[in-house]
Amino acid sequence: MLSFVSKIFFLTYLCVYFQVNCSNDSINSKVKLFYVKSAVIYSSINLYLYYLWYRNQDLTYFHFFNDINEWHQIDKIGHAFSSFWISDYFYKNFLKINKNTNKHLKYSSVISFFLVSSIELYDGFGKGWGFSWFDVLANSCGSLFYLINTKYLINCFKFKISYHFTSYYKYNKELLGSNRVERIIKDYNGQTYWLNFNLNKLINIVPNFISLSLGYSVDGFIKANVKDYSPSVALQFKPQRQYFLSLDLNTDQIKIRNKFIKALLNVFNIIKFPFPALELKERKIFFHYIYF
Repeated sequence: MLSFVSKIFFLTYLCVYFQVNCSNDSINSKVKLFYVKSAVIYSSINLYLYYLWYRNQDLTYFHFFNDINEWHQIDKIGHAFSSFWISDYFYKNFLKINKNTNKHLKYSSVISFFLVSSIELYDGFGKGWGFSWFDVLANSCGSLFYLINTKYLINCFKFKISYHFTSYYKYNKELLGSNRVERIIKDYNGQTYWLNFNLNKLINIVPNFISLSLGYSVDGFIKANVKDYSPSVALQFKPQRQYFLSLDLNTDQIKIRNKFIKALLNVFNIIKFPFPALELKERKIFFHYIYF
């Protein structure tokens, strides 16, 4: 039911946008295709998230839940990451339809915020969760950061993600995922979120496709909240934060004519390119020849 309501919300927005911004003469097949594609993608994501997290959850009355102390807040960075890139998706597609930069930048950020936050409806009625204002705050930070970065910071920054499989899922498959696809989404131990800074914006002698990357990850989580660990379990798994320093490639700044290779490299516009990295953990510094 909630999935159906969220899709109706999105489709209603599309209809309003058509009426306000497009005359009958200006609507062409490419514009229609973009809206249909967006609706299909959004609906598919909602259905998959329902299957992944909520289908086995008992429903209850709508309620709130304070989850700020869970996962050492890496899930909040994940919310900001999602809002950032959904804003980018809409903004770049809106520009293909109409070149009104400022208007579409605002629209894209607002739409991204509401689309990502609509998922909180699931949590609000789920017995095992609740509506989180901190998730909503993280969503707004991601959308707002995209607007500021695009309009005022000449796209100096970019969010990216990398992932490596861990063995923690063996101890809690329901929470961390029972197969590889689920583990990529559920197991925060394997996720690293990166904030990339284009060094060329600061130092002109550095190639435009090279960036400095700061990463954040967690390790040792088999439950969401460290307070739920017994002393012996906490000693065994040692839930902790990890910080990384690395370089990265701005693949969208590399000029390539071959469309297939360009499309392949564009994947690394969101996913961090594997590079050597320094890791700070437990006040100790470790070096990785390749980290992903």
